[in-house]
Amino acid sequence: MIRNYPNPFNGSTKIQFEIPMEAALSLQIYDLLGREVFSAGKMCFGAGTHAIAVDFNGLPSGIYICRLESNDFELCTRMLHLR
Repeated sequence: MIRNYPNPFNGSTKIQFEIPMEAALSLQIYDLLGREVFSAGKMCFGAGTHAIAVDFNGLPSGIYICRLESNDFELCTRMLHLR
């Protein structure tokens, strides 16, 4: 499971996710045209719930797609940024 809060958000948001086992994950955020606007390289997380803060200052209002992936799975969610 992956979600961000608050949603919609203004300025920054926290992306919260839950994984069932230890995994090396990468997080990317894309605009609706498919351009990457944020990327966090591979990070290792243990099983459980985790959160990553993301700053959207300087980015326009709109819908963004957050993608969390590892070798075993991929999770995606939509986020609404309002300025």
